[in-house]
Amino acid sequence: MSTALVVILVVIAILAGTIVTLKTTTRQGLPPKDVLDRAKQRARAEDARDEAERRR
Repeated sequence: MSTALVVILVVIAILAGTIVTLKTTTRQGLPPKDVLDRAKQRARAEDARDEAERRR
């Protein structure tokens, strides 16, 4: 019985640590918002250019 309790507590501790780690590193590695906005604008401009070329 006590072995099962220890295993359950270890699993809960690992899950809690993983959740905390994921919450703190969610935005890490992403570029700033202005960089993402410029990339979206470039993608839209390229799509518009491609669409205009297809219509020719």
